[in-house]
Amino acid sequence: MWLVALAHVAWAVEFSVAPVQSELVVAPGSTVTHTLQVQNQGDQVLSVRTYVWDWWYDGPSHRFEPPGTFERSAAGWFTVFPQELQLNPGEVAKVQLNGSIPKDIEAGWFAVAFVEAHPVQDDPVGGMQLLPGGRIGSLLMLRAGRTGSRTLEAAAPRVTSAPGAPLDAFFDLTDKGDVHTFVELRAVLRDAKGGVVDRLDVRGMRLLPGQTRPLEAKGTTPLAAGDYELVGSFVYGDDQVLPVRTVLHLGTDAPQ
Repeated sequence: MWLVALAHVAWAVEFSVAPVQSELVVAPGSTVTHTLQVQNQGDQVLSVRTYVWDWWYDGPSHRFEPPGTFERSAAGWFTVFPQELQLNPGEVAKVQLNGSIPKDIEAGWFAVAFVEAHPVQDDPVGGMQLLPGGRIGSLLMLRAGRTGSRTLEAAAPRVTSAPGAPLDAFFDLTDKGDVHTFVELRAVLRDAKGGVVDRLDVRGMRLLPGQTRPLEAKGTTPLAAGDYELVGSFVYGDDQVLPVRTVLHLGTDAPQ
């Protein structure tokens, strides 16, 4: 699986980077080595450059800036080797990120390793010419030992589905701690008689400290108009649980 959301591709540059995101538990004052695998999946020679930037959020979206822009920046801790290389068609190379972790850090810190690739062709006047290319980001989420805390807050859901369709609802979730977390929803939907009419299993939404993002809960069973009870749990962090029990209302059916 490649990081499509962070890829800005032009001229059909075909390359991949793995892993697309990494959680690193690091000891304050230590060193860490992290390896990226870059593959040229196209039929042109690629010139590849790797660098580390800040990564944070702007509402539910990503934001990327030079090292030191954001308060929880880990970008300045890393050096890259090799910073530049060439990949022939089908070739795979490894890029090392070498980090020196400060002694006085706690909780969560963040960065993104960008890999830029440009096709290379012969210049008519001699030498080589770089064509427009693209970049892919590999997200880095660091935690200083087991310091920091994960706390989740959930707002009341917003139902967007109409009667006759499966449930489609959104919960605004906020990471109230100082470490990133991943959230899953495991729940059942009951009708007015208490019978289970659908099951919801939503996996893997990421939250950074202080971030609010909507988690979409989609069912599979068409529902008539009426009230339904959603009962279950948000599971996050180190198997932490936030129970959820709420009534969802679907508006009356349209007149026949």
